[in-house]
Amino acid sequence: MELSFESLTSGLQVDPSGLDRLISGMSPADRKYIILFTPRSGSSWLTALISATRCLGFPEEWLNPELLPNVARAMNCTERASFLPALLRKCKTDNGVFGMEARFIDIRIFGEQDFFDGIGDNTQYFYLWRDNIVAQGVSLYKAITTGKFHSTDGRAENVPIIYDCAGIRQWIEHILNIENDNLSLVCKRRLPCRFLRYEDIIRDETVTLETFTFPVLGRPLSDSGVLDTAIPTRLADNWNLEAELRFRHEMAEFVRDLRQRRLIKK
Repeated sequence: MELSFESLTSGLQVDPSGLDRLISGMSPADRKYIILFTPRSGSSWLTALISATRCLGFPEEWLNPELLPNVARAMNCTERASFLPALLRKCKTDNGVFGMEARFIDIRIFGEQDFFDGIGDNTQYFYLWRDNIVAQGVSLYKAITTGKFHSTDGRAENVPIIYDCAGIRQWIEHILNIENDNLSLVCKRRLPCRFLRYEDIIRDETVTLETFTFPVLGRPLSDSGVLDTAIPTRLADNWNLEAELRFRHEMAEFVRDLRQRRLIKK
């Protein structure tokens, strides 16, 4: 069965009166933004950093098919038409800012036109990408293999990792498809989009936050805006670097072809 909002929320036990109270008792966010992202592009780090300010929204993957049923249950919502109105009320910061991370596939499953109608025209868009897609693929392969995606996961350290050229290539292709689909959406919809490169945003937390505060809040973020909370740190180590160098050597033609296939580079 093809995934859809209805298939993901079918059978959920919800309280319709709870949804009614949410919609009638709270105003929706009046400042909104969407971050289009790819796996291992720094999205979790960015979400943690932004959320820690408590004034720039909580840009989680609200539409991710693996998470959407729990989100819908928390809002007592199993109707597509009510989902985004409820989300814009329940998941905003107190100052009225709502953020979301999404991939095109999440938007497509929800319903592209329904998504853009529900999120509204006065929404800002950011496109998060990683220049070194080979390192990105190695990182995703390692995360999938070890089950440790973030430094805050608490998973066991020193899990043996077997280099697998075909596996790394598979995940690079996966990332490339998401990256190109995201950019195709930006171009098709002519979304006014700010581009964020992983290699740039991880250099300086303050500068990265200003990338959001000025467009979203219209002012800089005060020093007291960031709370003391656990921000994920990078998991890359010598294994990542050695695997990347080996893959680039063994798959030189594939790596050269990647540049031509990436829309972000065109």
